[in-house]
Amino acid sequence: MFKFKIIEKYWIDKNSDDPEDLCAHGLNYEIRNLDNMIIITNESKESVSITNTDYKNNILSFVNEVENFYTQSSSKIVSSEDVDGYDSFWNEWHYLKKMHY
Repeated sequence: MFKFKIIEKYWIDKNSDDPEDLCAHGLNYEIRNLDNMIIITNESKESVSITNTDYKNNILSFVNEVENFYTQSSSKIVSSEDVDGYDSFWNEWHYLKKMHY
C-alpha cells in the first residue's frame, strides 16, 4: 500500500520555526493520471501506481499534516507586498480542502 510519509519538516534555513519563512520545503515528484490510476515518480525516477481513491485519501491526510505544521508554528511575519498572496494561498487551500472532503 502506498502512503505519503513526511520524514522531516523544516523551514528553508533549517530552523525549527522561522517567523519570516512562509513556506515549508522538501518534496519534488511528478504525478500522472492514467485511467483510474495515479503514477507518482520521484526525482530518482522511481515510480509507484495507486488508485485515484487511495491517492485522494493520502493527499487529504498529507494536507492535514501540513496544515497542522503551520497551525502549530509561530505567527508569520508577512510583508505588505506578500500579504495578498499569502492570504490568497490560505483561502485557496481551505476552499480546495473543503471541496474534496
